[in-house]
This record gives sequence, structure tokens and C-alpha cells, in this order.
Amino acid sequence: MKKLTIKQVNVIYSNVKRGNLKMTKNDISVMYSVAKECRTGYFQKAVTFQGLILTALEMIDAIFSNDMEKAQTIYNDSLN
Repeated sequence: MKKLTIKQVNVIYSNVKRGNLKMTKNDISVMYSVAKECRTGYFQKAVTFQGLILTALEMIDAIFSNDMEKAQTIYNDSLN
């Protein structure tokens, strides 16, 4: 099972704050919630939200590749 960390969500959130990505506050909040669940070892939400975790990790890879368009597309595709 993949895990999401608060630091990883911070990377996404910092790019939202800078205007590089557009995400809803609720989606960011859910990501933080799942990351906290992963950190505490209580994985019930983490298992439920594996799709979200995988989406976030793909977005982070795109961000570190400096491909904001790809990161935005990954997020947008996850909404469908």
C-alpha cells in the first residue's frame, strides 16, 4: 500500500498557493487528512483513499519534473 506524507502534500499545497496549480480547498484538506492517517499508522482512510494517494504521488512526480501542466491534468482527470 502506498502512503502519503504531510511533506508531500505540502509540496502540492505550496504550488497551489503560488498559483501553479488549481485545486479546491476541500481536496487539499482531504489530502492532509489522509497523510495524517498514514503518519499515525491508522490506515483505514489510507486504504479507502488509495486512488487519491496515487494521484497525489503522480502530481508530486510531475511537480518535481517542473511539469505543472501535467500535474494539473492529473488532478483534473482524477475528478472524472
